[in-house]
Amino acid sequence: MYIDPYKLADIEVDGYGKFAAEQLNGAFSVLQKMDDDVYLVRFQDCQYTVRILQEDHQAGTFVLRINGSDFTCQANTRLSHLIKDLGFNKKAKVTTGQIVAPMPGLVLSVKINKGDHVDEGQNLLILEAMKMENIIKAPQSGIIAHVHVKQGDKVEKGQLLIEFE
Repeated sequence: MYIDPYKLADIEVDGYGKFAAEQLNGAFSVLQKMDDDVYLVRFQDCQYTVRILQEDHQAGTFVLRINGSDFTCQANTRLSHLIKDLGFNKKAKVTTGQIVAPMPGLVLSVKINKGDHVDEGQNLLILEAMKMENIIKAPQSGIIAHVHVKQGDKVEKGQLLIEFE
């Protein structure tokens, strides 16, 4: 398990709250690697045996067994906070058969037309935001009642994109 301390903003531990990177700096150190996934760790002048049970680097989540008790943790970077604040981690919302833009951006392409039958998970349109292409997928199967955008349109977060019958 490696978390770049320069990118780390905080770590959330289920049941114990959030620890800012500044709180961990200097108070936490790895004393010894005991096995492939087991470490002897010092935190605030106490020693702990830490085993990594699960880790997902892309999501920043991991499950640790610390002195026999399991803890689910979420490592948050400054970038992950920015992505969350801008709403880029949210899926397109469906409210009464509508899809709205999860973020501001530019419509690069529209893959469907009014009257088309779509399956859940089917690509509907591509929205570019912060130089990244985001594929908006059908959250449900159904028939497209109205497409409110076309290629080249600029959209705002929350703007209505597509309606289902």
